[in-house]
Amino acid sequence: MDKIDKENGSYVLRTKEGFIRSKKIVVATNGFYQEGLIPQMDGRVLPVISNIIVTRKLNEDELNAHNFKTFSPIANTKNLLYYYRKLPDNRILFGTRGDFEGSNLSNSNRANDMEKFLKNIFPKWSNITIDYNNYQIQEDSILEGPKQMESEFSKTLPFADKGRLILCFFAPGCDHCRAAVRSIDSLSKIVENFPKVEIVFMDEEVEKIPEFFDYAGSEYNYIVLDISTFYDVLTWERDTPGIFYMWNGNILKEFNGTNEKAYEPELLFKSLDDK
Repeated sequence: MDKIDKENGSYVLRTKEGFIRSKKIVVATNGFYQEGLIPQMDGRVLPVISNIIVTRKLNEDELNAHNFKTFSPIANTKNLLYYYRKLPDNRILFGTRGDFEGSNLSNSNRANDMEKFLKNIFPKWSNITIDYNNYQIQEDSILEGPKQMESEFSKTLPFADKGRLILCFFAPGCDHCRAAVRSIDSLSKIVENFPKVEIVFMDEEVEKIPEFFDYAGSEYNYIVLDISTFYDVLTWERDTPGIFYMWNGNILKEFNGTNEKAYEPELLFKSLDDK
């Protein structure tokens, strides 16, 4: 979907292949709404993270202390509710709204808060230890990645070959680039172990860089290259927005331009899950 217009009381949905006219539309995009399609919705889609913790195995006396007999899931009536259940091995799984950022520090702080919530509800379990939480699981995941190699960008951008990153080639005044970085910023808040983001701007309308990051929602490391060098690195066959998911110098996913190779959040999300 490239654009949605309203004409004579109907909606016109435009794609690269053609258009569809309809009196009503339903926007059903989960957390991956494409900013700019419907201006009234921009900035209003909020991904919600959910975190869990799991206790050590409880013995019968400990379970009886709170008369916890059922294996059925339980939830309270809060809008951002707590939910919990007894697992088959007598551990207690406890979950609630996750952290706001998805970072390691925020995840760890949230896990500590959740332990307090659990023990406020079940005060006789104040000495029960936590065996598992999202932060520990994330830290225990060893991401080795593919074999190190030298990428096509390494001579001008040596940082491009170091570890996992999203390498972006943007023009500060480009609307497609702004939509892409805002989507990437949204993904970074819901995807664990999200790669670092490095931006290469072309030397055109650089005065708009602060406005660019205001729209993105976060600031990222960036450099500015003159237009000739910018396209020498990106290559003249590609165009902005250029987005590359890289790992140890290997290009694992590539998007560029606004046509058949254009950036698609769902495809980037799926590629991040490929180990």
